[in-house]
Amino acid sequence: MPDAKIFKFLGDHHWVATTVQLAELGCTEYELRTMRRSGILVSTVRGVVRFGAAEPTFESRCLEAQLWAGQGAFVSGPSAGALHGLRQMPRRLIEITMPQRRRVRELPGVRIVRSSWTHDEDVTSERTDCGSRIP
Repeated sequence: MPDAKIFKFLGDHHWVATTVQLAELGCTEYELRTMRRSGILVSTVRGVVRFGAAEPTFESRCLEAQLWAGQGAFVSGPSAGALHGLRQMPRRLIEITMPQRRRVRELPGVRIVRSSWTHDEDVTSERTDCGSRIP
């Protein structure tokens, strides 16, 4: 059975994490495989898992997309507006901005914007952890 700190981490992060984050918390490959097989964790995209009993929310989908996009990626556009409480922002398509030089395959429901011109002050983590850069 996984350690309580893994569930605490998932609960604090919209029930989504990377396999690397879970390994840093002490989760072994064997435990990860066992949790996937039993449905405790669901592989959503490569390297990202979700707690199987948690219904996906807009916030969890945004974090999942951001983690999938990798280092330097952040939620942007109408998706960021929705996370910050702007009403009537579309929630079906999630917008992620990432460094121009990075390449990823398409992910259904995610619009990728590539930019060579972003600064740390362009990104905020206020109100949600879905607006922060991935180290």
